[in-house]
Amino acid sequence: MIYIFHGPDDFTRNERIAELRAGFADPAVADLNTVSLEGQRVTLSDIRHHADAMPFMAERRLVLVNGYLARLKGKEELTQLIDYVPHLPPTTDLV
Repeated sequence: MIYIFHGPDDFTRNERIAELRAGFADPAVADLNTVSLEGQRVTLSDIRHHADAMPFMAERRLVLVNGYLARLKGKEELTQLIDYVPHLPPTTDLV
């Protein structure tokens, strides 16, 4: 599943992400299956590396990427991201 939160309302966005985290997995393994990436430094390869990993002792993985879409510089990067979306594992929630 892919979630895209966009806009100036940081409070609502952060609240929704907190809800996703809270309802995501057993708290004992939630940290093992959650990764936060900073979009200003991350590459699509980094995102794919974390999103394609299998969940550890849980049904799902949560990959949070902050600011990646805002910094996409060219059509090529956007096209590569769009091409990857259908291949996102069903066990991964990408935010």
